[in-house]
Amino acid sequence: MTLHAVRPPSPAACLRLGGLSRCLTSGRSFSRALRTGLLTLTLTVTGQAAADTITISGNLNVTFNALGTGTGTGTVSGTSALSYTTVGLVTTVGATRRAVTVRLLEALPAGVSGNVSFTPDTGNGTSTGTLTLSTTAQVLVDLISNDVSQSAKALNYTFSTTKGFTDVTLKIEYVLIDL
Repeated sequence: MTLHAVRPPSPAACLRLGGLSRCLTSGRSFSRALRTGLLTLTLTVTGQAAADTITISGNLNVTFNALGTGTGTGTVSGTSALSYTTVGLVTTVGATRRAVTVRLLEALPAGVSGNVSFTPDTGNGTSTGTLTLSTTAQVLVDLISNDVSQSAKALNYTFSTTKGFTDVTLKIEYVLIDL
């Protein structure tokens, strides 16, 4: 499983062609896509406010053993990290806080399940614990205050399967959003 992260300036400035995203900011194009192993994980990162930032970095590979027995736990190798910065007050009408949400853009293959967790530094939000990855956006980090800077820390993934599957690209979106 390999990560692909893009920090687009706005959804309108990005073009997605298959598994590759291209975004333009100040005349520069950002793209990176790698593919290995049985699973390929593609992360799309979006910031809610123009001054707020969110970044995913690193590569992960997941290897499944013992699929012939009908079950298997994925061995995750490599590292992936999340960092974010908030600037100023929450500006969305009716919102009172910021959060980082996570969701699959497409369902996992039948029989495959995945989890993710993240623990921010003290004062940089509250972890909501281990989440089961799904196509519904879930809050991974809640209660993010104004003017915080979370340095890159590990995103922790686990995967398991109850049956074999063909190579697949998993697309996961992380969003820094006002709630």
